[in-house]
Amino acid sequence: KEKPEIHITLRNEGNKLVLSVQDNGIGIPREHLKRVFDKFYRAGNEATRKAKGTGLGLYLTKKIIQSHKGEIFIRDNMPHGSIFIIELKQV
Repeated sequence: KEKPEIHITLRNEGNKLVLSVQDNGIGIPREHLKRVFDKFYRAGNEATRKAKGTGLGLYLTKKIIQSHKGEIFIRDNMPHGSIFIIELKQV
């Protein structure tokens, strides 16, 4: 019910660029955080999901980032939302 907000930051940390994307959405339950990058994985169950999707978005995002020798992480943004962090080595 809150107004959606997305905060994006980009910073230089030594030899890598760090991109952070933070939102104030409903978040992802802790028990699902380790699996959100799995192919076809969707948190919740079919009865409780309101958004349609295939479970490929974060999987493909991770694969693209890895192909550039980078990494992606997810962190809780308690009490709401998620924080995705992408690290790419500078060449």
